[in-house]
Amino acid sequence: MSASRSLKLSDNETMRFIELYENETLLYDVAMMEYRNRDLRAAAAAKRIADVLNVSGFGPGEVITKFKILRNAYSQEVKKIADSHKSGRSTD
Repeated sequence: MSASRSLKLSDNETMRFIELYENETLLYDVAMMEYRNRDLRAAAAAKRIADVLNVSGFGPGEVITKFKILRNAYSQEVKKIADSHKSGRSTD
């Protein structure tokens, strides 16, 4: 199974992924001391998310990668909206 295929989740799986990620503050809260331990983040929190999702080929590494992809897509959409407000154009 290719890497891009294993990151493909259904809409319901993606929403579940976001909910699970939100509950794992260790993965994104830079104020936590444990956040600085990269091995702990990948081994513990990301593995829990991958285990709960139970999608074939979707492990702890894919959890981190999928979050980066979602974060980047969100940032691009926010930028498009901000740019459209500046120019007065629609976001389509």
